[in-house]
Amino acid sequence: MVQVENEYGSFGDDKDYLQYLVKLARSHLGDDVILYTTDGGAVGNLNGGTLVGSDVYAAVDFSTGEDPWPIFELQKKYNAPGKSPALASEFYTGWLTHWGETFAQTDAMQVASELDKILSKNGSAVLYMAHGGTNFGFFSGANTGENASDFEPDITSYDYDSPIRENGDVDNLKFKDIGIYTLSIGSSISHWNWEYSYNTIGT
Repeated sequence: MVQVENEYGSFGDDKDYLQYLVKLARSHLGDDVILYTTDGGAVGNLNGGTLVGSDVYAAVDFSTGEDPWPIFELQKKYNAPGKSPALASEFYTGWLTHWGETFAQTDAMQVASELDKILSKNGSAVLYMAHGGTNFGFFSGANTGENASDFEPDITSYDYDSPIRENGDVDNLKFKDIGIYTLSIGSSISHWNWEYSYNTIGT
């Protein structure tokens, strides 16, 4: 699967632009690859960001804690009949942190419980993030709040309070609670912690 746009319907609805991306992707990847878009699970977002009637699969994302199944029903309206598997293409395991904010943390049991609401009924979810990371240089990005002048830059760390931490650590409740759905993988992963204390750098 290759994603051609991400949450485009949140701010645009140019179908010529989307069709161009599809044509470009097909020219490089051929016709055997599934192309998809992701948009928030609301009518306005999906109207803007999807290509109804095409072979481009429309996936959805939504806040962790929202009832997923009405959103998956809505998703079907934007896909061909029988070709709309329930997929949360961004299941949020944590959240990002802006400069000046307390480091974001979400409840491990609640995240696992919300994931169960999807998986227990044969839905699918992509964990965002499964593994935290690090932003470098000016690639950390930013958000806007109430208006464009409300600038909210992201911090360098993109740990995201994810099951696998930025430093590779899996010795945490979120990894254990979500791990019940991936026992065949999780059982083979030993728990470790890559936190080290380095000597003082001389001047």
